[in-house]
Amino acid sequence: LGYKLVNGATPDDVVTLTRLWLSDELPRNSESKVLGIALRSLKRDTSLKFILAYSDPAVGHLGTIYQATNWVYTGLTAKDRLYRDADGKEYLDMFPGWAKRMAELQVQAYKTQYGMENFAIVRPCNVYGPGDNFDPKNAMVIPTLMYRIYNKEDPVIVWGDGKAIRDFAYSRDVAEGVILALYHGTKGGFVNLGSGKGFSIRELVETLHGFIPFNFQFDTSKPAGFPKRIMDISLARHMIDYNPTTALIDGLKRTWEWFVNNRDEYLKKQNYFKED
Repeated sequence: LGYKLVNGATPDDVVTLTRLWLSDELPRNSESKVLGIALRSLKRDTSLKFILAYSDPAVGHLGTIYQATNWVYTGLTAKDRLYRDADGKEYLDMFPGWAKRMAELQVQAYKTQYGMENFAIVRPCNVYGPGDNFDPKNAMVIPTLMYRIYNKEDPVIVWGDGKAIRDFAYSRDVAEGVILALYHGTKGGFVNLGSGKGFSIRELVETLHGFIPFNFQFDTSKPAGFPKRIMDISLARHMIDYNPTTALIDGLKRTWEWFVNNRDEYLKKQNYFKED
C-alpha cells in the first residue's frame, strides 16, 4: 500500500509516496479500503505510525493523518472554527467540502468510541509545486496558468477582475507540515496547512509575469469565485511548530523550472478529476 515508517521520514518521502500512488499502481476507487485498513491497524496497535498517501490531490489519507482541503471552507478561516458569513451561517463548498468532513467525523468516532488520539487531521490550502497536475482541463490555478503560458496563449485570459484573494502554499512546506502533524499529533483535531498569506489573483499573475514573458488579460464578464480565502495557521504554528518558509516567487520559479523539464509527466499519472 505504499507506507513508510515515520521515523526518519522527510518531506520528499511524502511527495514521493504521493507520486507512487499517482503512478496508478493501485486499483482505482480503493481509497476507502485503504483508510479502513489504516484505521483497523491503528486500533490494534496504537503505537503504529506510518505515512500512507493516495492519488486524489483533493483529499489524501496519510496513515494517522487525514488530509482534507480548504474546500471545507469558503472564506477566511479561524484556527478552531469555520468561517461564518455576516448572516451567521456556515458556508462550505457543499459536496466536496462535506465529503471531506465526513472522513473527519470517522476519525472523531474512533476518538469517542475507543479514546484514541493518535489521529491527526490537516487541512491544506491551494498546494502547488513540482509534480503537480498540469492538465489544463482540471488543474488548479497555478499549474493551469503555467501550462497556458508555456503553450503560448496570447493573451492568457484570466477569469474575473483579479481581486479574489487566495492562500497558496508550496508543496514542500505542506509536506513538512504533514510530518510535523504526524510527529506531534493534533489529538484528533485539525490544523490548517497554508502559507498564512493572501495574494490576489492579479498579484499571482503579475508575479509570474515578472520572470516569464507573456501577455495576459482579465475577463471581468467571467466569475471570480469567493472573494477571499486565507488560512489561519496560528494553531499549526503553536501545536506542531509549522513554519512555511517558501516565498511565492521562489515556489513559482521552482515549479516553472520543474514543469519546463517535465512537461509531459502529468500525462503518465492517474487523474481522478478527468472524466471517463
